[in-house]
Amino acid sequence: MQRQRKRNIAAWVLLSVFVPMMMLSAVHIHKPVADETANCVECAHHVNHPGHFTSAVEHLDDCVLCHFLSLVYTPAAVILAVTFVVLTTMASISSIQMVAS
Repeated sequence: MQRQRKRNIAAWVLLSVFVPMMMLSAVHIHKPVADETANCVECAHHVNHPGHFTSAVEHLDDCVLCHFLSLVYTPAAVILAVTFVVLTTMASISSIQMVAS
């Protein structure tokens, strides 16, 4: 019994992290940034070079939410969550209708 309780607590902790991340990653946006590569000769000729780093520009590679969206299991989890919500809503509505009639 103690093992099952620990598993339930761990599951709730994981859900409390996963669900807000899913919701935030679904609605976050990035502001468009100025194209730094427009004046770079190496970029124009597709030459491999160190790249461009400025601290004022938000890089998409550093966005935790963008990394979360690119994970392999994220689409499957979204489909599963939506299916669960739809099925539980349909079941509760049908049970309410049965009680009401």
